[in-house]
Amino acid sequence: MKNNKDQLNILRDFLNLCTEYGIETWLMGGWGLDFLYSEETRTHSDIDLIVARNDYSSISGVITSFADIIINNTIQKITFSKSGIEFDICFFFEIDQQYYLDLDEKDPLVYPMPQNSFPKDKFSIFSDIEVRTISWEAQFVAKQGFVYYSGQALREKDKQDLCVIKNNLTESLEELETLLPGIKKEGLDPTAPPT
Repeated sequence: MKNNKDQLNILRDFLNLCTEYGIETWLMGGWGLDFLYSEETRTHSDIDLIVARNDYSSISGVITSFADIIINNTIQKITFSKSGIEFDICFFFEIDQQYYLDLDEKDPLVYPMPQNSFPKDKFSIFSDIEVRTISWEAQFVAKQGFVYYSGQALREKDKQDLCVIKNNLTESLEELETLLPGIKKEGLDPTAPPT
């Protein structure tokens, strides 16, 4: 596993390439939280980004030119490696003015996301890298959605993250919990071509 400095350098390169091709990205997961905190809180095992599903073809092309290895490529998630650093790219989509996050093809659910999940004009800066991050509310729904989907208990670092996330929410916890445990994919057809 590469150290955090190596990951940040590769992240910077990838984000620059996405910007060059007009693809909007949002950082999530551990690095997303570190950018929201404006400090490095731990060693990271990967880099998690979210992209709009209607940019799937564009981001696939960028990844093909950037990655050393493409590990997985589905409409729900693209996993690839560059210089030994693993990236997970998940996709959100919108139906009837509601955002949904589709975390994994094996998950029978998709997760309605708060309206402020993907701010286009709010950037976080850390280590001289400027990137959009998903909102605190979206971080909450993504972490809790994983618990519902996997049935696994949260790791200790995720429990600590949730405490910090909850302290930074602008929406009520009760309102966010109504978005969980997710809704069945059937009827939404998240793999249909974007509109």
